[in-house]
Amino acid sequence: MPQFSILSWNVENLFTFKPNPGPKETRPSSQAIYEQKLDNIATIILNALNNGEQPDVIALQEIGEPQAFDDLKQRLGNRYIDSALGLSGSSSHPIRCGLISRFPLNNVEQWMVFPDTFKVADFGGHDIKEMGRSALKATVTPEAGFNVHVITAHLKSKLLSFPAIGSGAPRFDTNDERERALYTGAASIRRAAEATFVRFNVLNLIENNKDPLVLVGDMNDEVRSVVGETLYGTYESVSGGAFKAPDKHEDTRLYNLVEYLPEYRRFSRVFEDRGELIDHIYVNRELAHMRWQVGNRVDHTGSIVNNPTRRKDSVYPDHAPVFATFKR
Repeated sequence: MPQFSILSWNVENLFTFKPNPGPKETRPSSQAIYEQKLDNIATIILNALNNGEQPDVIALQEIGEPQAFDDLKQRLGNRYIDSALGLSGSSSHPIRCGLISRFPLNNVEQWMVFPDTFKVADFGGHDIKEMGRSALKATVTPEAGFNVHVITAHLKSKLLSFPAIGSGAPRFDTNDERERALYTGAASIRRAAEATFVRFNVLNLIENNKDPLVLVGDMNDEVRSVVGETLYGTYESVSGGAFKAPDKHEDTRLYNLVEYLPEYRRFSRVFEDRGELIDHIYVNRELAHMRWQVGNRVDHTGSIVNNPTRRKDSVYPDHAPVFATFKR
């Protein structure tokens, strides 16, 4: 029986069906498609873990609106007694993170606005002052005395969008390579700033104590990227003698468990026929030193391109869920 388990999944633009949606909305074109997607997501979540158990905590990204969140919770059943929904920073594409839990979610926090001392500017010299959507933090208690900090985040997307021309919809491609370079660089700056802000908040939770912590979500970058290095701090493998011996960084280091997925399924999204591992499970030493297993479900993960509007009627998300179980 797992001491604690968590599943994380970017459920890709989970919006309800509405007749006559706006030109910028990525809603399904029928109620039947919407309900089929909900059914597929719920079925996979409830059957994902290798041991037949259901995850204790479900961390989701790209929840489109509270109604879609509620519809999914209803399909997951009454074993899940508590939930929390994050903030969206966009009115035109209001996606956000969510947590669903078998245990009460205590000390819920929205990590959204950067502190005044956190100065980051884009290429135009404009300050980046907040997350694109809040990281969502809560504390759960699977058993007395075992309090786990859980955070889910969805950092700035790798899928590029460019300003609309005239009154048209936003573009997802350009023939101007300088424009492409500019928007790629700008997205990287924002993603790095968001990762740094999350890292600062994580450090506030784990320094000088033994509280278990897990950070999960769609970080939109690979394991050993700048974003990855920002989030985990000083790198250390969980195999070998260094992992067993304490050092000066063990109080602040995170370990990325998805790095240890079997090589043939070490991806969480397929972009233009190439597997990417951009959904992550970071844990601190207290969880890394427990007996743990990590897995994912890639059966329904097809290749995508840089145009999310083409997938509004897809009944499976473009990402694979990743999950981990922990025993003492």
